Formats: sequence, C-alpha cells, structure tokens
Amino acid sequence: EGSYPEGIDLPKPLKEGSNTFLSHKICICTGLLFILIPLICSAQQNEKSLPQELKVNPIHKPVLFQGRINAHNINVRSDSTVNSKIICAVNKGEPVEVVRESYEWYKIILPKAAPSFIKKDLVALIDEKTAKVLKDNVNIRLQPNESSAILGKAGKNEVINIAEDNGEWYKIEPLNNSFGWVNKKFVDKADTINPVRDTISFSRLPLVSKGVNKTEEVKLVQENKIVGEKVSLDESITIEGIIKPYGKVIKRIATHKLIAADNKVFLLKGNKESLDSLNYHKVKVTGKLIHPKNQKGTIIEILKIEALD
Repeated sequence: EGSYPEGIDLPKPLKEGSNTFLSHKICICTGLLFILIPLICSAQQNEKSLPQELKVNPIHKPVLFQGRINAHNINVRSDSTVNSKIICAVNKGEPVEVVRESYEWYKIILPKAAPSFIKKDLVALIDEKTAKVLKDNVNIRLQPNESSAILGKAGKNEVINIAEDNGEWYKIEPLNNSFGWVNKKFVDKADTINPVRDTISFSRLPLVSKGVNKTEEVKLVQENKIVGEKVSLDESITIEGIIKPYGKVIKRIATHKLIAADNKVFLLKGNKESLDSLNYHKVKVTGKLIHPKNQKGTIIEILKIEALD
C-alpha cells in the first residue's frame, strides 16, 4: 500500500536555483499574466464606458442619523477620549448630526458655536466678513496656534465666514467638514435616515423650479439620464453658476438664486452675508435639496460654497 509498481521512475523534486526550476516559475508567472491582463483591460473599458452622469465623487461624510442632546452642559471633544481637548459644550435639546460611531462615542458635525480658526495668510478676503481659501487641505484649528487640535479641513476656493480678527488668525464659523466627539450616552436618536455609502455629487442635475414636487423631480432626474444609481434627496449636489439676489419676500427662506451655464435657476438657502458678498460672481455650490413646509419648489441648502473668480 502506497508503493509504486516496479519499473516506474518517480519524478525527481526540482532543486531551487536549477534551470528547470526557473523555467517552471517563468511559465507559471506568464500564465497568470495572460489571465489577469484581459480582466484588467475589461474593467478599465467598463469604467470608460460609464456615462459621465454615473461617475460620482464623495464630498462630505454621510450622516448616520440626526441626534438630540439629552442633558445640559455636555462637552464636545477633539477626540474620542475623556482626556482630549474640549471644543465646546452643548445643551439639552440641541440637535446634532452624527457621522460615525466608535465604541462609546459619536463623531458629530461641529455646532455653530464651536470655536474654529484659520491662518490669515491662507485666505483672501472677499469682504470684511467673508474670505476664500487659497490652498487645498488647509487645517481648521481649535485655537489660533499651529500646535492646536485640528478640527477639520478647508478646500481651495472654499468660502468661509469670519467671526472676528485674532492677530495672525481669523476666528471663523465652523465648516461642515469640521468634527468633534460626544459620549453616546448623551445623544438620543432623533431621526434615523437611510445610510448612503458616501454623500454624492452628480455632474448633471434636473431643473429645480417652483412647483416641482418630489415625484416630478425624480422624473426629471431620470430624463437627464441619471440612471443606475439610487437618487436620494438627502444626498449632496454640486452646481456651478452665477449668484444673484432673489429679492425679499416674507417667510421665504431662499435669499439668492444660482444661474447655471444653461440658464437653469436654482434657489439657495445659506448665510445671507456670505451670499451677498458673492453676488454676480461665479461660484461652485455644494448642498442638499430640501422641501420646506408651506413653500413651493425645491431649495438647495448650502453645505459648501467656492468662489471661482
């Protein structure tokens, strides 16, 4: 049992370093290349063949859920430990947007009261209360010094709102890309929303005009050939155009409008002073579609705005 019949020569093991051994290795590697190259080329061709509308770009961290603080004077910290720096405090009833969970902590988008600082030489003033960032990945810090905790990042041309002058720094309103941490026990889930793999920007969008309801809006999206992707009205969109004032109407939350290159009009909700400073300038707006109660039409709530001229 387990023996070969007489007269059968057993194959000799290949010695590493011998010519035969090397030949076998070359044959195996060559065979693998013949298998992998067609697969790689096919994947690249599929990517190239995708319509431009289906190519998406992550912009902001997706919000896991809307939360509400359940106690008074709760610390928001720079990291998920009790020894990390305190950024600010939040109080009972305040809403928070949770973007990540880590053990006993939630990562949240910073509230508007949080202190944030940016170096003056990294921005260009638009007016005394508004500036645009000059470089990519500029650090937003907790205090006006370079050893302070980093709260977030600002991108090139992003418009920031200046709260006060502080020597070589500006104190600014927190950006939507700035974050802190709160202990989970102090946050109740207020409104769970459908998670998305990333906040998404579509390169083509439907006309958002007065009187368009959600059903018609999705139909318009389909007519613009944005298919194969689940369209969510909570996702971010990016549009370029010229900002113009929208006029004053009582109880209307949109203060400005964006005229796109094809003359489509988008209504905007955001910081009025910042938008005023950008009137008749070319901008890139990133925001989410909202449907305010008792108001017709769809409005873009601005998450980020970039000055392009």
